[in-house]
Amino acid sequence: MIRAAATLCLLLTASAPCFGQFTFAEEFNGGLSNTWGTTPSFPQLDVAGPTTFVGLPAHTDLTLDGAQTFRFTNTLAPRNLTGMVAAPTLIGPRGEVTARINTLTQDGTRIDGFFLMMLVDAQDSTKWLSTAFFGSNYSTNRLWGGQASFAAASNFAQNYTNDTWYRPQLLVNGRILRASLLADNGTTLLGQYEFIAPEGYFSGRWNIAIGQYMGTPNAATYMTDVAVDWVRAETLACGTADIGSAGAAAEPDGILDNNDFIVYIDRFFSSDPRADIGSVGATHSADGLFDNNDFIVYIDEFFAGC
Repeated sequence: MIRAAATLCLLLTASAPCFGQFTFAEEFNGGLSNTWGTTPSFPQLDVAGPTTFVGLPAHTDLTLDGAQTFRFTNTLAPRNLTGMVAAPTLIGPRGEVTARINTLTQDGTRIDGFFLMMLVDAQDSTKWLSTAFFGSNYSTNRLWGGQASFAAASNFAQNYTNDTWYRPQLLVNGRILRASLLADNGTTLLGQYEFIAPEGYFSGRWNIAIGQYMGTPNAATYMTDVAVDWVRAETLACGTADIGSAGAAAEPDGILDNNDFIVYIDRFFSSDPRADIGSVGATHSADGLFDNNDFIVYIDEFFAGC
């Protein structure tokens, strides 16, 4: 089988470009395993007026409930924003990013946007999707919400508790974007907002950004404080036919293209049981044979789309 990645990319149409993987992991285990910085530019926010970016956030190592974390503690003036952008570019139209964070103690001196996570378009940092915790009114009105650069912020009273683990999440599925808040078990949904992006709005290339920001309190400075255990991203498969990625690697990449066919053909001619998906009449079931019925079922799955 010909597996040359360059050959595969040339075979693809403009509607199915050569994407890589939407995968990422930063565990914050006493250091950084990825390069983080301020390039591309950290997006501008509007907090009753434009924010001022003040650079990378200060952090210290903190072991909390047995987990090694980065504790981000920053003293910010009104409308100040601090943050960092991960250098690795996530590529693909379908994926999700999840963080595990601990609220620590939010009170009258630790307030406002103590955790912000964003998916930023790698080709235009003015385009993004975000989720954030915000301790309004000096942490007496506790909010969580989501926002997209093309839509207004959506917040609701979450009443998050101190010293509690949560998992904020951002999801991209084509034009469908979601900001979700999960309990620490990773399954209990506490809140969700959905946005529909304009056609062709995003490039399909993303950078992860995390940060903290201050609203407009009645004092010169206040503190933002949070512990982050990890940030992880993974590809969302594009249906059962999504089995190949760039270079015909046998893994999903969120799109359907020639890479999927090459992986399936390799499996078929090596009598891999995963290729035995069709039986007499092209019904979807294994029959112990490798014949045209398998191909017909796979082609049906492929053109069924995501």
